[in-house]
This record gives sequence, structure tokens and C-alpha cells, in this order.
Amino acid sequence: MKKTNTFQDLIVWQKGHQFVLEIYNLSKSFPKEDSKLLNSYCKSILTNEKP
Repeated sequence: MKKTNTFQDLIVWQKGHQFVLEIYNLSKSFPKEDSKLLNSYCKSILTNEKP
């Protein structure tokens, strides 16, 4: 088994990071107002606050 030196070595982080990049790429095609709302919603999830 490969030794984990950083969080970036974790498969779960790699898959999560790839998922986030795909969401960002998809959201580029959204209208500006929807992108702002999505961004606000994502930030609230990360900080565990209500939007």
C-alpha cells in the first residue's frame, strides 16, 4: 500500500476535487445570476451557515 504524505494523496480527496472541477466547468455556462447564487450556496455549505 502506498504511504499517504498529504491529504492530496487520499483517493477520496482526489475524487472530490475532480467532482468540484467538473461542477465549476458546468456552471460556467449558467447565467451570471445563477452562478452567483450557486457560489453563495456552496460557500454556505463549506462554512456550515445558512445562505
